[in-house]
This record gives sequence, C-alpha cells and structure tokens, in this order.
Amino acid sequence: GINAENMGGLLEDLKAGAVELTSLNFSAALRNTFHGMSDFAMKTSETLVNALEVIAMDEQHYAERRRIETSYRSGGIDPLVGGLVSFSHGIVGGVGGLVKRPVEGFAKQGTVGAIKGVGKGLIGFFAKPAAGVLDIATGAATTVKNFSSKTSSQEDVKKSRLSRCCADAVGLLPRYNEEAARGQQLLYDLNNSDTNELFIALDNVTHKTCILVSSENIYYLKVYYGEHELIWKVSLSSLLHCYLQHRRDEKLSNSNSKSPQYCLILAIPSLQHIVNCNTEEAANIAIKHIEYSKNQWNERKDSIRLKAN
Repeated sequence: GINAENMGGLLEDLKAGAVELTSLNFSAALRNTFHGMSDFAMKTSETLVNALEVIAMDEQHYAERRRIETSYRSGGIDPLVGGLVSFSHGIVGGVGGLVKRPVEGFAKQGTVGAIKGVGKGLIGFFAKPAAGVLDIATGAATTVKNFSSKTSSQEDVKKSRLSRCCADAVGLLPRYNEEAARGQQLLYDLNNSDTNELFIALDNVTHKTCILVSSENIYYLKVYYGEHELIWKVSLSSLLHCYLQHRRDEKLSNSNSKSPQYCLILAIPSLQHIVNCNTEEAANIAIKHIEYSKNQWNERKDSIRLKAN
C-alpha cells in the first residue's frame, strides 16, 4: 500500500539518482529516478485496485484478475500486455455484472436480493473497468521499473578482450598477448574450463592442423574455418619422447609436392602418434614446446615425490 515503506523505497532510489548525478553519470541518475517513481506508481495502483476489489464485492471476478496478475509477474506474459488483458476482463466483468448480480441476488433472496444485485452490478460496472485501467498503469510502471532496474554500476560489463595468460613459459606474468589469450580460451574449451591446466603454446603444423601444448596434455587439432576439432589427446604422463622424422617416400620428396615433407612422432607405450608438418621449422618449434612442457611436468612430479618423502 501507500505507506512509509513505499515512500522509503522511492526516497532511496531518488537518493541513489542524486549520487549518480553528482558523479555526472546522467543515464544512471535517470534510471534510478525512473525506477523509484515507477515502483511507487506500481504499488500505489495496486493499493487502489485492492480498494476497488473490496467495493465491487465480486470474489470470482477478482480471482481471475489475480490469475492474470500472477501470470505477468512470473514472466508468463509482458506486464503491459497483462494490464491490457486485465482491463478487457474488467470491461466484460463490469457489463456482465449488470445482469449476473441481480440474477444471483434474486436466486438467493428474491426481490430484495435482485435489488441488491442491481446495486452491486452498478458498482461493479464502474469499479471493474476502473481496476482494469489501474492494472494497465501497474503494467506500464512494472515495464519501466524492469527496464530501469539496473544502474550503470550493476550492468553487465562486456569484455573488450579475452582473459590473459597469467604465466609464461618460465612461470612469470607476461604482457598481454592476444594469440596466447586465444590459445588459453581454446584450452579451456577443450578441458571444460579446468584452470589448473596451464596453456603453453599453440603451434600450426599444417594449414589444416595444429598442436596445443599445455602443462598436462598435448592436443592435436583439426582447423576448419576458424573452428578447432580434437583429433586426439596425449597426456604428458604417458609421453615417452617425441622426435622429428623426414618422409623418405620418393613421391613425397618431390619438391613440387604439396604433401607434408616432415612428421612429428610422439611415442607413448605400445603406440606412436604421427603428426604431419609442412616444414622442418614448424616441427622443431612444436618439439621445443612439447619437450619444455614434458620437462616441467617431470620437475613437478619429482618435487611432489621429494615432499612426500
């Protein structure tokens, strides 16, 4: 109702708007002001509607009105649309009550009841549409309130760039690097956002494939129109060694051939993974990153063993 609590809420929003205004944040000041005024208008309309509900003395009609109200409050329909539906319901109820209430009164109390019913019908004829008008006002106020409910300090801030890598190859905080940030995001997409696994490097070995090296795994990926698809993954714990191999096939050794001339071999127990590489340089860069990550992994394992002993 129109009470100290409602006035207090209005004053709090106006106060917040004034604070934003002193900071020259005009949009936030307007949002706070509109939020407070619309919230106050909404609660005032609700109070008047409740009073009209008592005057009209038609519980069945207002039970349906409350159902409509519950629907838009729960997000089932837009508040303004809900107000218009309630107004239509009030028009139908008001006109229908001119006939319905006298008939009901006559059935219960005869002529006296019919006369009372005429009076109730006339009251409802004005009160029910009036309540519908107030429901439209409530719906409009609710829409404004919802629109202005977030101040600038509460708005979702859109990231201007991807999260930085917080550690470089030697564990130090590096400068921001967009390629490393993209590689880290790709790693989180592959490992379900496990931040304990650190990004080391992302190496393109051919124009269609790449290797992502992390602190725990080696990912072999297919690149397709900017999207990455996992081909296989090798954990550093199972990696025995990796090395470069030149393809000896005469057809592939042809300088005019576009097929990869080199391959990277990753040996794990009872299996070898072969990674085609366009150039020797690309293969050596990938080997360098893999060996570095494997050495770091071995150092962590030995450190854990020493601490345990």
